[in-house]
Amino acid sequence: MNDETHWRELTKRAIALHREGRYAESAHIAEEALAVAEKCFGVEHPRVAVSLNNLAECYREQGKHQEAEPLYERALAIKEKAYGRENIRVANSLSNLGALYYCQKRYAEAEACSLRALRIRESALGPEHPDVARSLTNLAGILLKQERNQEAERLGKRALLLKERVLGTDDPGLAASMNNLAAVYHAQGKHAAATLLCCHALAVVEKRLGPCHPHIRVLVQNMEKLRRSLRERREAESTQATTVSIVVGRN
Repeated sequence: MNDETHWRELTKRAIALHREGRYAESAHIAEEALAVAEKCFGVEHPRVAVSLNNLAECYREQGKHQEAEPLYERALAIKEKAYGRENIRVANSLSNLGALYYCQKRYAEAEACSLRALRIRESALGPEHPDVARSLTNLAGILLKQERNQEAERLGKRALLLKERVLGTDDPGLAASMNNLAAVYHAQGKHAAATLLCCHALAVVEKRLGPCHPHIRVLVQNMEKLRRSLRERREAESTQATTVSIVVGRN
């Protein structure tokens, strides 16, 4: 097996493990792939950027944000130099770096990366491409964290409708858009609509990815938060109604 074939095989294995949610195992293989890429292709080769990104994704999923950040930044710099600042491959790195900033609560930086990625994708791929929907979903989540709820709802709805048109209504790729839009509805007090979207997202992911996938845990946690908030709201309304009744009775 020559070096390029070895790198490709390692990369495929790392990606497969990542998709299964086996992030620590994926990181181990991705580290090996990166070492092979740097040795065989040179430290500024685009394939090194691929390996850097794959390893950074594993670290991010494990919460190792400090380890992931320099890898994402280095991958972005390699791609900008190799392809130009407006290339679609650059948009992918920007999106990933924006996701990391989001995890670190660096929302202004996350917005800047995600907005730039969105503009590149719309220009290169057209407004109806699934990657445009992914950028819209990411940006909606970032805006929500900044309490810009109306903007977040507008982008979240656009992302979900676009994904449904392009991917169908039962594709697991819809889950992120549903989850983000549910979070917007929850922030706006639309708890019934939020719960409905979370239920749909959970059903889609369970059907297509299986009940043990890590995304299931996140969706279940979100469902529990929504149900708890709805229960607390109903209890508060009940208490308020009782209080009003008592006050009125005294008058």
